[in-house]
Amino acid sequence: SPTAFSTPYEFVHVHAGESSMHLILAPLDAAEAVEKGWAVRFPLAGCGGWLWQPEGRVLVYAPRDEGELKVVEELVRAGWEYLT
Repeated sequence: SPTAFSTPYEFVHVHAGESSMHLILAPLDAAEAVEKGWAVRFPLAGCGGWLWQPEGRVLVYAPRDEGELKVVEELVRAGWEYLT
């Protein structure tokens, strides 16, 4: 799905130093991640025009322990499933 990419080649990237990440999820998955406190909606998500960003783009907080890392891994896997 073209709506699963933030650029022609990227659905996720990790921010060096802090380990948070921008991730594209299915819109319902993004809403659930935000509702559960794992992410915040990207301010331009769903924006039209040349600033267009997918509706499901979120900022995922950096994991602080192994348990949170497993949740983040599940979110990335969900993004990959949406992509494919």
